[in-house]
Amino acid sequence: MSRPPATFHTGELPEAAQGMPKVEATDIPGMPSEYAQQASWESLVKTVFTVFQTPDGKQHVLFITTANKLTKEELSVCVQRFPNKLRAFFGQSMTMVQT
Repeated sequence: MSRPPATFHTGELPEAAQGMPKVEATDIPGMPSEYAQQASWESLVKTVFTVFQTPDGKQHVLFITTANKLTKEELSVCVQRFPNKLRAFFGQSMTMVQT
């Protein structure tokens, strides 16, 4: 079963991304190449917005950089480059259920 492409509307984005036009996930750029060799991106990531899966089955993280750029990268890259920001995001996104 094929999934529709991920589309994000400005009303769903964090405050840092407000005012940006509606974009398809495929149109969101990755981190600039000058950071490719940098081991940690913790200081470059302002906000993790969401984790999503593209129609090809790959998981991506959508985040805002400290330069206020909407950016996406594969989850596997983000786990290596900014694990603390991801842990904080997942910790805030979890709902605890008492049984």
